[in-house]
Amino acid sequence: MRRSGVAQNGANAPPGEAQNQAQIGANRAQTPLLRTGFDSSFEQFWSLYPKKRDKKDAEDIWKKLQPDKELNEKILRAVREQSTWRSWRKDGGQFIPYAKTWLNGRKWDDEPSAHDTGAGASGADDDFDDSYPGLYKAD
Repeated sequence: MRRSGVAQNGANAPPGEAQNQAQIGANRAQTPLLRTGFDSSFEQFWSLYPKKRDKKDAEDIWKKLQPDKELNEKILRAVREQSTWRSWRKDGGQFIPYAKTWLNGRKWDDEPSAHDTGAGASGADDDFDDSYPGLYKAD
């Protein structure tokens, strides 16, 4: 298609305009790759996150965060670590925050509580409150 005597592909365009069109084409060609990288990093996060609720909301927050490689790695490490915390395992994972809440709250920066790490507790790895360890012993 021609517009004002100039070919759409920039073949008859002045040199500067042809260069601009070439750059725009190059940028468009790169966009899907950037999107794919985003999809990949979010999907990696989502695959690790234990509570699979409100994926679209979590993805929207991920887009706003625009995590670089370093932050992405930090987030993934935090999910792996926090998945071992007692507060996340308690009552079948009832107290795991939704991913959107976790991302909004920047929870990858959270430190474990003494209860999460087992410090000061009996060290039992059970789903019940171990502050009364004798209560659940077999007779």
